[in-house]
Amino acid sequence: MRSLRPAALMFVLMGAIPAQALSKSEKTALVGILVDRIARCYSPAPGQIEAVVIKLHLERNGGVADLQVLEPQPNSEANQAVIRAAERAIRRCAHFEIPAKFAASYDLWKHVTIQFDR
Repeated sequence: MRSLRPAALMFVLMGAIPAQALSKSEKTALVGILVDRIARCYSPAPGQIEAVVIKLHLERNGGVADLQVLEPQPNSEANQAVIRAAERAIRRCAHFEIPAKFAASYDLWKHVTIQFDR
């Protein structure tokens, strides 16, 4: 997990990642690309106290194939506002420029979970 700003964004590469597949510095670089890109577009919803957790399915070219909100449930106006803010950030910055050196390890980074905090 990497935190961009104190409690702003946290990313987790999903799945079983063999230790030899990506070095620690490669994981840090890849997560940094995603964090830096989305952080430019993210503004917490006014009064946001809930974290939003979204699972992304990334395409090989860095596009977003799908996103799924894992938390919170959209059962209130406040929750819907924080979900919209996170989705808006992803859509605005939706094409990630993934360096060619990561192409062979696509199966390791095609699913990413992002936690947006206030």
